Amino acid sequence: SAEQGFAPAQNDYGIFCTSNTNYKPFEAYNWFTKAAEQDYALAQYNLAKCYVYSLGVQSDIDEAIYWMERSSNNDYNVATYQLAGVYVNVEEYRDIIEAVELLKSLADEDFAPALYDLGLCYLNNIGYVGIDYDKAYELIKKSAEQNYAPAIANLGMFYINSFPVLGIEQDYNKAMNLFIEAADMGLPLAYYYIGEMYKIGYGVKSSMRKAQKWYDEATKRGFNLQQYQNQQYQMNQHREV
Repeated sequence: SAEQGFAPAQNDYGIFCTSNTNYKPFEAYNWFTKAAEQDYALAQYNLAKCYVYSLGVQSDIDEAIYWMERSSNNDYNVATYQLAGVYVNVEEYRDIIEAVELLKSLADEDFAPALYDLGLCYLNNIGYVGIDYDKAYELIKKSAEQNYAPAIANLGMFYINSFPVLGIEQDYNKAMNLFIEAADMGLPLAYYYIGEMYKIGYGVKSSMRKAQKWYDEATKRGFNLQQYQNQQYQMNQHREV
């Protein structure tokens, strides 16, 4: 089917060429290119990833963004979301306001990761959206209702800090339950939050032994404290005053 020029098959065969059983990155790149040139959105996104991760081709951020934009223009939400990330994280393409606009377009389609990220924007006035706790909570809650683990964990932080303006009182038990729910979904950050609860003694008896156990589990699942702190710093840098 791929050899007969059917774009979805070309894309799927390209994915097969990235598998452990048939790892042929150059073939994958070629098949993604054939499908992408037929304006197939998923292949355009996969081709962009080839340029990001040097899969069968030399890394080229300009080409990656070109194909990501084409995929986004073809209404592939994942590409649009990743493009917003480029506008935040890649220095030469940094455009926070454009990133927020993309998140808004995705939020209109109830795309869970974008709902969550946009909620953080309203929580921290990122991209000059202003501080709007009601809007932030609404967006993060909608994301959590789609079982998006980062949003579930972030709801827990609302109960740690309390938001009287939202009618949310400090409730460590609710926070812990939300962290546990997110941890059960495999979110490394949630394990770290639980560790913090035990370290400080929020709603539980303070125990460094238990805290360390949760910290260790977070690390096993890929949590990196330095990376997390860097992300928090970058968010503060993007916060508008």
